[in-house]
Amino acid sequence: PNDSTSTAIQFIGASMPNGENLIPLTLENIFGCSVNYDYSLYVYWTTETIDQSNLDEVILFPNPANNEITLNINSALSLEDQWNIFIHDVNGKMIPDLKINAINENNFLLDVSDLPSGVYLISMSNMNFIYTSKFVVNR
Repeated sequence: PNDSTSTAIQFIGASMPNGENLIPLTLENIFGCSVNYDYSLYVYWTTETIDQSNLDEVILFPNPANNEITLNINSALSLEDQWNIFIHDVNGKMIPDLKINAINENNFLLDVSDLPSGVYLISMSNMNFIYTSKFVVNR
């Protein structure tokens, strides 16, 4: 199929063993064309305690936003690492070419002036840290 829409798949209550798990998927578009995929999902269960101190290491404000959002990263996080930052709408569509400007080493300005009103997800990660949050653009 040649369809640009995306769909999120959730595994609720699934119990999978550690390691690679093959999940067969059949995708079908509105014209009835389908394709089969074997999707590899790697699972690594752990008994380690989740570090709750990371919960306030990134602050996103204002929320809801109108034209711009400030992303404040706690100085304890290494800014020398390469960061991956992605913005998606609630349908899972990635928002390309979002302008992100550094204010200083811990604060970044996201220009959301071109986004329509709605709910969005921001995800940022590096080798040691993953952060995901919801924000609202309200005009």
